[in-house]
Amino acid sequence: MIDTSISSRAMKFKLMRGGVRRSARDKDAEEVIKSLKGDEGQIVSRKLFLNKNSPVQKYQQKANEMYQYHVANTLPCGDDATRLLKNSIYFEYTSKMQQFISELESLKQKIVGSEAIYMNVVTDDVMERNAALAAQGKPATATPDDYLSFDEMERRLYVTWYPEPISTSGDFRFEIPDEMRTRCDEQLDQMLREAKADIYVRMLAPMKAFVEKLSVPIGEDGSVFRNTLVSNVADLVEHLPRLNLDDDSQVTEAINALRDAIMPYSGNPDTLRESPAVRSKAKADVEKLMAQLSGGYGT
Repeated sequence: MIDTSISSRAMKFKLMRGGVRRSARDKDAEEVIKSLKGDEGQIVSRKLFLNKNSPVQKYQQKANEMYQYHVANTLPCGDDATRLLKNSIYFEYTSKMQQFISELESLKQKIVGSEAIYMNVVTDDVMERNAALAAQGKPATATPDDYLSFDEMERRLYVTWYPEPISTSGDFRFEIPDEMRTRCDEQLDQMLREAKADIYVRMLAPMKAFVEKLSVPIGEDGSVFRNTLVSNVADLVEHLPRLNLDDDSQVTEAINALRDAIMPYSGNPDTLRESPAVRSKAKADVEKLMAQLSGGYGT
């Protein structure tokens, strides 16, 4: 008999990361606005590191890419930044995450590899901001004081990422009370239910957008759509089986039903733009499936 328990089919991964600060409060501007409007709640910020070639902006973009990849390939598990990964994609996932972390470390060295390097990054940004202000006929008010110190910036640029096994009531090295054992097993079941619920949520969001757009008759304002309306759903049904932690047949059935509903249009979305009958059928099929998914697909 194949063991499909979550503890044998998945593991936990925890990702925590810092981030750069790309704005600074402009207290002088705040005072002017407060005096003009009499509103003490006004907060004015100066935008920092807007140049796309800045290593700071590149670091932030890469960190966001890493987080999006991490979330796309894992499922929620509690509220402490821990998520569940299906064992079958372990090598692919960890290889990609290690690549992200290596790239972030390289970018970090270009920002805070030394105090001199960081000072050059700040100086370049100050010059760019003042040049932009001058082009608008404004005074050059950007200064190094707008930025974090070297030590503060260095502390912010971190990534903590590590795996954990999924504990079960049988993992304890000594006997625990039956009540506590039951509570542990119930928590494990709850973890799996919440992970499966997340799969349904991921399916429902693009389906809702699909139905809402196709509800607008051809030719009316709001009826035009991009190909991504269809491709987002098609891509999802190819990706979601990787997240079915215990190969639940109901989850598989839901994904297959969505695949059947969307795939006829994935290679030719123009049929949805040109044929009212096709558009109506596609909307009805996906809408029916949405109703099933909203109830947990029969669970």
